[in-house]
Amino acid sequence: ATQEEASDFAALEEGRTCPDDCGLRSRCYGGNMFLAKRIVWRGEQTGETIAGAIARGPRAMIRLHNLGDFPSISYARNVVAALVTSGSAAFGFTHWAPETTLGYAIRRWSKEHWPFFSIRTSYLAGSRAPIAERSAVIVSHPDEAKAHNAVVCPEQLGKVASCAQCGFCWHSQRPVAFVLHESLARMKRAQEQGLLAAPLEEAA
Repeated sequence: ATQEEASDFAALEEGRTCPDDCGLRSRCYGGNMFLAKRIVWRGEQTGETIAGAIARGPRAMIRLHNLGDFPSISYARNVVAALVTSGSAAFGFTHWAPETTLGYAIRRWSKEHWPFFSIRTSYLAGSRAPIAERSAVIVSHPDEAKAHNAVVCPEQLGKVASCAQCGFCWHSQRPVAFVLHESLARMKRAQEQGLLAAPLEEAA
């Protein structure tokens, strides 16, 4: 799969498929994606349908779950098997903590199958100790990324036009940092008004 073939796939219902302890439930970026088509999770049959579509589909780099999360272990296992069958690769994020059964399984499979199953464990800065690799930390300001040895998402900073032109999330296992969308919006407005000391592109 090539960077140019990267595409979104299988947007699930945010909230319903996400862990109860997600600290961003009340301000999930999915709340602003009114036109996104979400797949309604109706149990393992839905997961089998999604995995089957991956297995039968063209070889590609898939952005898995731009909304929602892994609802079950069997679904995650089926996705991994489908990627192996099709020769495709997927990248994405899960908020299931490594201490949970589902979170542990996803991290184990991502380690075994990286970069074909490049799923990072995401967490809110300050909510837990930094995760050394294959992780994504949510920060309020780019400077916070340094404490997690993370690279701020180049697409967010305007260094690349799209995820497809970057590929960091599946090429590197180093932590990546994402700036909260509301914080990033404020920073961009400040930049437009000439109030930032340095351009966003020069952030960490």
